[in-house]
Amino acid sequence: DEWQAKVNDLLADEDVIVLDYHDLYFDREDLFMDPDHLNTTGIQKFSPLVARKLKDLGMLAPESP
Repeated sequence: DEWQAKVNDLLADEDVIVLDYHDLYFDREDLFMDPDHLNTTGIQKFSPLVARKLKDLGMLAPESP
C-alpha cells in the first residue's frame, strides 16, 4: 500500500494514463509461468487486449489493410 501511494503521488502531477490489468487474470494460474509473468497462452490472451486499448486511446496507429 505504501508503494502504491508513492506511485500515485508521483503520477498525480503527470499526464499519465495507467492501464491496470492486475486483477484480469488474478485467479488464472494456468496463464502464468511464475507469479509475475504470463506464459505463452497468457501472452496470447493479454497482448490483444492491451493493443486494442492503446488503439482506442490513439496511442497506436491503426493496422494497415
